Amino acid sequence: MKFALKLSTVLSLVLAVISASLLFWVSQNVQEKERILARLQDQKQAEEESLRVLKAEWDYLNRPDRLEELASKYLNMQSVTVDHVVESVSAIPQPEEEVTAPEIQHVSTDISSENTPKKELSEHASPAIDSASPTGEDDFNAVLQNALMPDTPQESVP
Repeated sequence: MKFALKLSTVLSLVLAVISASLLFWVSQNVQEKERILARLQDQKQAEEESLRVLKAEWDYLNRPDRLEELASKYLNMQSVTVDHVVESVSAIPQPEEEVTAPEIQHVSTDISSENTPKKELSEHASPAIDSASPTGEDDFNAVLQNALMPDTPQESVP
């Protein structure tokens, strides 16, 4: 019986030491995680403060009076007047030449070949718009006429 008591005492002592070691290890991990959390919270607060400053600067720089002054100084913009409104599509000047973007040819992406072709622009232009197709001028004039004089009966355009 004496032997059983000694074994149980030793076992209890070993379990107590293991439990204490485990508790110490867990508490150290928790403290490290708390330090990391505090550091992250400090960084978050610093970022929030810088966002508040940036928003205040943005609001200051986007004041309507300042933007209007800069636009008049650098963009040479003018207010829209009645003279700028077009009464029909035919009053809009047409461009002298039709400008089309060149098409891009497919380029092989095979890296193993030594002579990989460079991107080349095709000299082929897209086909010109057929001049016989309807321009929409009649539709535009009908909408414009309806907007200017809504009580006037509309002519049907074939």
